[in-house]
Amino acid sequence: MAITVFTQSKKDLAPIYIRVRQGGDSATGKGIDAKAKTGLLVNPKRFERGVFKDYRIPKGATAKVKVEIKEKQKALNELSNLLDALIGKVKVRLNNREDYEVINSDWLKEVVTPKKSEISTLLYDYFDYYLKVKHDEIASATVKKYKVAQSLLNRFQKGYGIVYIAKVDKAFKREFYAWMQQEGYSPKYKVKTLKIFITMCYHAGDESELSTSPQLYKLARNENSKDTSEVPQVYLNHEDLKKIREVKLKRETLEIARDWLLISCDTA
Repeated sequence: MAITVFTQSKKDLAPIYIRVRQGGDSATGKGIDAKAKTGLLVNPKRFERGVFKDYRIPKGATAKVKVEIKEKQKALNELSNLLDALIGKVKVRLNNREDYEVINSDWLKEVVTPKKSEISTLLYDYFDYYLKVKHDEIASATVKKYKVAQSLLNRFQKGYGIVYIAKVDKAFKREFYAWMQQEGYSPKYKVKTLKIFITMCYHAGDESELSTSPQLYKLARNENSKDTSEVPQVYLNHEDLKKIREVKLKRETLEIARDWLLISCDTA
């Protein structure tokens, strides 16, 4: 009986499938061909023919680039270990199956993702579970805020890799904050978004009894100590623009800068 793993999509994050196949016997002519999603996602460029392709550090890479590549490789290694464990689980169930068990896709799905457990260890998926169990307790505005954070996480994962609840730690924070800065988000918004991720992880650990990072509680204390109060909004009204338009300037460069400022304000 052959077990294979593969992807079917070319998207940045593609589901990994597992397949169990066996040719038909001489008596019945019936064989086995069962397929199921593993619940794991991978960049297809890093997974070909069931084999993970390691990241390579290019010659002349800066220290920062080396750290980034090592973190990505670490995440890839963890994904590989999870997949190996899942394949091992399927092998054990196959070797110890009862005579009455019919090996098909439904059987394989039950082995991979038991119906009795709808709780995912992926942070992105856990948002859906959290909102499902908390739908009567949180306001619609809060739900919207959580959905936005979940969407941001999905965008971040396209370059970073899958984020597991147990891996929300200092290294994740460093990578996520760097990405948020690159995308142009404010420091205040970075803190607020990470706090939402921490909320999910707290619930996963306390209520769902999932594994969380040993660094989570310290991470939460550090983020809660930061001031995320609203910064006063600074804007120009019509009176301010009139003063700017009428002020006498001594240099042509300043006049040009003023013209562009006024044009920008008039045209939004």
